[in-house]
Amino acid sequence: MKNTIKIVVLLQIVVITVVSTIGYLGYTSLNTTKNIQTQMQTELSFIHTEFKKAIDAQQAAQPLAIGAPAPEFLLKNSEGVEVSLASMNTTKKILVFSSPDCHYCTEYYPELDKFTKANSDVAVVVIQAASTPERNKELITDNEYTFKVLAGDETVALSYRIQGTPTTIILDKDNTVLSSGYPTKSKELQRLIEDVKG
Repeated sequence: MKNTIKIVVLLQIVVITVVSTIGYLGYTSLNTTKNIQTQMQTELSFIHTEFKKAIDAQQAAQPLAIGAPAPEFLLKNSEGVEVSLASMNTTKKILVFSSPDCHYCTEYYPELDKFTKANSDVAVVVIQAASTPERNKELITDNEYTFKVLAGDETVALSYRIQGTPTTIILDKDNTVLSSGYPTKSKELQRLIEDVKG
């Protein structure tokens, strides 16, 4: 909503600038006119840049569209081995974007583990931001979690348009986005999957 307001304001600025300049041009000399035209081009260029930034920010704030291909990644697992999205050959994949300092994520892990144990045909992968394979191995070992944990980075978070944690994204076997949401309980996650199944 804020980005939409920003775009409307920028359009109003463009209109006011153009109208004001045209009116002023009628009362100035040729030299002054050239100076004003140059200044106007600079201002319009600046407005165009700000307008593009507002559009880009609005698009980035939107989650990945249903039916969109999931961006590929190559991230290290808890053993330090690089894993790609393409290498996960299961019917469905659940990607959970989390971060070590997110208490909602910490509360979600046991529920996610229950779901993982009850759904062996689904690859459940936690992508932990600002973490390392060593820290992720410790997380899995100490809690005996059965889901996989990858060390995430800013690039993968941006490509998946993650705005907060935990974010859960469900993919099909072809790595197409089926659904996304913010469940924190296994029942909520199951409901999300059932909605996808229809």
